[in-house]
Amino acid sequence: MGKRRFVGRVVSGLLVSVLLATSLTGCGKKKDKGVSLEEAKKIDKNCIFKQEDLEGILEPGEEVGVLSSAGGKIKLFAQTEKGKTRLITFNPDGSDVQSVDVGSGKNFYVYNCVFDNDGNAYLNCFEGDREALYGRGGESDDSEEAGSEEASSSDNSVADASVAESSASESSVAESSSAETSAEEAEPSEEKKQEGDVSGEAKSYFVKLDSSGKEIAKVDLAQFAPKDAQGMEEGFNLYGMVWTEKYGILCPSENGIQTFDEKNGPQMLIEKKKICGDDGWINNLSKLSENELLITYYAGDGEGGEVNAILDLDKKEVGKKLEGFGKYGNYQFFTGSDGSLYASDDSGIYKYDMNGGKLNKLADFRDSNIGTGGYMWLETVALSDTEFIVNIPGPDMGTSITSTLARLTKVNPEDVVDKTVITLMAQYMNGDIGNAIMKFNRSNDKYMIKMINYDTLYQDDWETARKQFNLDITSGKAADIICVSNNEASLRKYVDKGILLDLTPAFEKGGPLGDIEYLPNVAEMMKIDGKLYTFMPSFYVETCSTKTKFLNGKTTLSFKDWDDIITSNGANYDLAFGTYVSRENLGSYLWTYYGDKFVDWKNKKCNFNNPEFIEYLNFVNKFPDEEHQFEGEENGEWVPEEKFVQEDKTLFYRTYISSFDDYARTAQLTFKEDFEFVGFPNEGGENLAVISPSTFAVNSKTEHKEVIYDVIKSIMTADKEAFYGFSPVKSKFDEQFAKAIQEKSEDDIDAYGWDPVTDKEVKVKPLSQEQAQKLKDYILGIKATDCYDEEVSKIVEEETATFYSGQKTAEQVAEIIQNRVTTYLNENS
Repeated sequence: MGKRRFVGRVVSGLLVSVLLATSLTGCGKKKDKGVSLEEAKKIDKNCIFKQEDLEGILEPGEEVGVLSSAGGKIKLFAQTEKGKTRLITFNPDGSDVQSVDVGSGKNFYVYNCVFDNDGNAYLNCFEGDREALYGRGGESDDSEEAGSEEASSSDNSVADASVAESSASESSVAESSSAETSAEEAEPSEEKKQEGDVSGEAKSYFVKLDSSGKEIAKVDLAQFAPKDAQGMEEGFNLYGMVWTEKYGILCPSENGIQTFDEKNGPQMLIEKKKICGDDGWINNLSKLSENELLITYYAGDGEGGEVNAILDLDKKEVGKKLEGFGKYGNYQFFTGSDGSLYASDDSGIYKYDMNGGKLNKLADFRDSNIGTGGYMWLETVALSDTEFIVNIPGPDMGTSITSTLARLTKVNPEDVVDKTVITLMAQYMNGDIGNAIMKFNRSNDKYMIKMINYDTLYQDDWETARKQFNLDITSGKAADIICVSNNEASLRKYVDKGILLDLTPAFEKGGPLGDIEYLPNVAEMMKIDGKLYTFMPSFYVETCSTKTKFLNGKTTLSFKDWDDIITSNGANYDLAFGTYVSRENLGSYLWTYYGDKFVDWKNKKCNFNNPEFIEYLNFVNKFPDEEHQFEGEENGEWVPEEKFVQEDKTLFYRTYISSFDDYARTAQLTFKEDFEFVGFPNEGGENLAVISPSTFAVNSKTEHKEVIYDVIKSIMTADKEAFYGFSPVKSKFDEQFAKAIQEKSEDDIDAYGWDPVTDKEVKVKPLSQEQAQKLKDYILGIKATDCYDEEVSKIVEEETATFYSGQKTAEQVAEIIQNRVTTYLNENS
C-alpha cells in the first residue's frame, strides 16, 4: 500500500473521542440528572451573546487555521485554499493589524501552533496538496446518521483533517455503477502546475518562527515516524502542543507525554501507563501554570468516560481529578490572562470553578444564534467572562472549508429582545437542520425556534434520553416540531394518539406547501393511512451490492442464493460480507431492514414463527462469533475493505449512497468492474433496500402552525447543496440528477476521490446518462424507509443470542420472540 498518509493514526485517540461527542446545557450548573422539557424550552437571558464579525483582518479566500494569543496580542494563522499562509497579529480591540507571510508561499498549512514568552511560534505544519491533508469528496460529518458525527479535539484543525480523511474513505463505501466509468490517478492540471502546486508526497514539518515571523528552524517530522512490523511508516505529528518555560514544548503521544525541540526531537517525559494505564489514551493537554497542565484522558477501554485532571510536571504524576464535567464532554479548554480555566463545546462557553468543582455556562450558542446549530467547536481566546474572540466554523456542505473570525460580547439581559419561541425537539440534532434553523432565527425579528437536544438534556445517559423523549411526546408535552428520525416505528403510535398534525391539506394544491412535489415513492412511504404527517428534508439509500458476474442475471437474492454465491466462489463467511461481521452485529445490522417484514405496526401484530424468520436466523448463524470475526488486518497491517471486494473475498458490499457522486466513487474506487444493487436477502423476491430519511413532524397542538409552514417551506426549497443527501423534492432531485452527468471543474471538491487500495488521489469521472438513470430508477423503486423500534430490537437481540450460542433452536427462539413482541405490542397499543 506504500507509505500511509501522514495524518494517519496520530489522532486515533482524538477520533475515538470525536465519536463520543456530547454536550452540556444549562447556565450556572451542570445537569447531572437531566432537565425537564419545560425547563429546556426557556431562554436564559444571562447566556446571550452578540456576534460581531471582525472585518478587515482576513483577506478574501482566507480562513483561520489556528487562533491563539500571546504577549497581549491576538495571533492567528490565516491560509488560503492554495496554501498561502499569513501570521496575523492584532490588539484585542481589533486595532494595529500586522501580518507577515510564512512558509513557502504555496501549499503550506498550519494545523497546530504554540507560542513562548518571547513571541516565538512553534508550528506543526504541512506542505503539499491540500487534499492530502483535508481530503476530497468527503461526506458532511455533520450528517444525522454519522452519529455525533461532528468533530472536536484539542486542536480543531487536526481533528478536521482526521475526520476528512476518514470521510473520504467512507464516502466511497456508497453505491456503484458499471465499470465503464473509470477513475484515473489525478495529475495536476497545467493551471495547477503553473501556480506551483506540489505534486507527489506531502510532508509534515516542525517549524520555529521568531517574534517577527521569520523562520529560524525547520525539521522534517518523518524522521521520527515509528515503523510497523512490515517497515511501514506510521506517521509522526505534534498535536495538542503546549509550552512551558522549564520543559519547552510538550505534547501527547500514543505512548505518553513527550517534549520536543528541533535539536533532540521527541523525548518521553511521562509514560502513558503512569497516567491512564497501558490500554488508555491521552486526548488533550492545556497549560494551567508553568508546572501544571490540565490533562484529558480515557482509561482502559474508555467506558469510564473522559477524565480531566491536574498533571504535575515536576512530580510527573496525575493529581486532582476535576469534577463537574460530562462523561463524554469532548471539550476544548483554554485559559484567560488571569489563569481562569474556560471550556467550550458545541453548546456554548463555560468557566470552571476550581474550588467548587462546577462548570458554569457563560454563553449559549444556539440561543444566541451563533454558529451552525449543529455539532461544532470554536477556537476561542478569552478576553474576559463577557468577551471572546472566536473562529466559527462554517456548515461545510462539501463545497469548501470556511470559517468566520468574530468577537462575542455578552448582551445585557435587560436588552435581550423577547421573541415568540417555537420549540423543536430531537434525540439528536441533524446539523443541516440546525444550520437552517439558525438562518431562520437570524432573519426573523418576531419568532425564534428553540432547539432542544435530548442527548444534551440527559448527557451520559442515552437510554434515559431515548425513553424521556418518547414519554414527553406521548404524555402531551411535545415541542411544536418533533424530529422523529430513527424513531419512525413509533410514528403510528403518535398518530393514533392524535399527537401529530395532519399535513395533507398543507401539501395539497392551494395549500401553503402545495407547490412542493415529493418523489412519488417517497410520498407514498411517508403516508400513514393515506395521510401525510411528516416532512423529509433529505435522505440516503441503504442497500447491498455485488459484482454482476456472480448473479447470472438475477436482480434479487434469497438466503440460499447468498449461500450459493459464497460457497461456489470459494469465499468464507468471515469476510464475504465485509470486515467486522460477527453473527451478533450482523443480526443487529440486518434487523433494521427486516423489521417491517415480521411486524405489522398498523394492526399491532407480529409473525416471527414463520419459515422466513427461521431462514434468517440460520443464515446469520453461519457467520463467525465476535471472538473470531475478521477485523481487516493481514500480516498485522490494516487492509481497506475495498481491496477485499476487488479480490473477490468480500462478495456482498454494504452500500450507502447519499449522492450521485457516491455512486460514481463506488463504481470507480470500490468495484472497478460491473456490479448491481441486489438489496438484502429475503424469501419474498424483493430487492430489499431502504431509504433512510431525516424525518420531522408537527405537534397537532401547536399554536404556530402558519409560521411552521413557512419554516418547512424554506427548508424544503433551500438550495440543493444545503442538505446532506438526496432531496425528496422532485425538482431538486432532478437538479442533482442533471449535475451528475456533468464534468466537474478542477477546484470542485467532489471532482476527486481517494482510492483506499492504491492510496492515491484520483479524478472521478462523471456518470454517463445511462448510469445516472440506473441509479435514479433504483431509488424511485425503493418502497420502504428503515424501521427501527428500540424495544422490539432489544427483544430480538436478547433471544437470538441464545440460538447463536447453541442454547436453543431457531424454532424455540422464534416462538419466544413471537410471544414477547406480541405482549409488547398489546401493552403499547
